[in-house]
Amino acid sequence: MTKPLILFLGNSILADDRIGLIIGEMLKERLESEGKDVEIIEKIGYSLLDYVEGRESVIIVDSVITGRHRIGEIVTLTPDDLQRFSPSSSHYAGIPELLNLMKQLELVPPQDFRVIGIEVEDPYAVSTKISRKLETEVNHIAEAIHKIISAPKH
Repeated sequence: MTKPLILFLGNSILADDRIGLIIGEMLKERLESEGKDVEIIEKIGYSLLDYVEGRESVIIVDSVITGRHRIGEIVTLTPDDLQRFSPSSSHYAGIPELLNLMKQLELVPPQDFRVIGIEVEDPYAVSTKISRKLETEVNHIAEAIHKIISAPKH
């Protein structure tokens, strides 16, 4: 049995898209002390194969724009949810394809594979700062994500 893997994704030069990296830095030590593996990375799609292969449980934390939630709100998605609609994120592009590739290669995908999206305002502007609306929510977002990750799986 492998430790659960938490992947915090983002892009350090794109405004709100860096929120996954920020939250990852805030939670890394705490989650690792609770027995989870944590990676904070700037990779997408098929490049995640090496991280998820052989894992039973993988949670990805990343920015998302659905247009249906307030800035800073957390949206939990399954791979099936990602197939049904296409949230705007450079990182979500490729997760369903990654899982399909694993099946084609006869690799076993994680039994528990979830995405925790953080609704953002502008993930495309080149900036090392997140939007003000998101910045005011960072501590709340980190605590809410920790609670989701640490909740017992039913």
